[in-house]
Amino acid sequence: VRELKPFLHEPPSSSPNYDSNNNNNNSGKTSTRGLAILHASSLHVPDVRSTCEAFGALESFRSDFGESRGAFFATFYDLRSAQLAVGELPKVLNKLGGNGGGGGGIGGGTNDGRVIVKYCVPLNSSSATDESMIMLSNLPGTTDEQDLNHVLSSFGEVRAINYQANMSEESDDDLASYLVEFYDVQDARQALLELEQTNPWGGDKTKVKVGTRSPTKRKQGKDLILLMSCWRQGVVATQKGE
Repeated sequence: VRELKPFLHEPPSSSPNYDSNNNNNNSGKTSTRGLAILHASSLHVPDVRSTCEAFGALESFRSDFGESRGAFFATFYDLRSAQLAVGELPKVLNKLGGNGGGGGGIGGGTNDGRVIVKYCVPLNSSSATDESMIMLSNLPGTTDEQDLNHVLSSFGEVRAINYQANMSEESDDDLASYLVEFYDVQDARQALLELEQTNPWGGDKTKVKVGTRSPTKRKQGKDLILLMSCWRQGVVATQKGE
């Protein structure tokens, strides 16, 4: 689907790109929780969904355009699930569609009818907040990344911890702020819920809130939703004309 090109990308290689323990290789940097499954109009919705779910829990699954555009959209809670699925899904889905097990990988794009799978802007990217991230502000200045990881890793694997200069809401050099990203959105949600109540680092000024999405990513999300709206209007118009 040509209109989707601005919203799609793929890692440098077709190998699995799991970047555990913050090994931020090139593959990890380009991966997202969202996947687009293309050239899949011959597949049945339950088959596509159950195949995706075999790689991990889905935050959302859209099959609205499976028949008309041959496109399905899946968003995983866990980034690692998407990283694994992007390489393996084409093999499984092509077998289901009778196209054989090889080919059609994430770098596909061939016109032989094979299903291809690529990273896609997640459908919730239009939201102002990114639930995979937590902003910790006004922490005691002695708090470092090792201290944070010790506490936060108890909720789930942490993908990144980034110091945020000049982000403290108080003009105090003894305070520090960090943006933390989890692999799994569900882990981040649980961490946010508990940290708001417990504040394990002490300090009466410490604040915990969900991370914010960058304006660029949010615009991409809005543009993708707008494209889908146009597609939907086309589908409705076609149905009315029948």
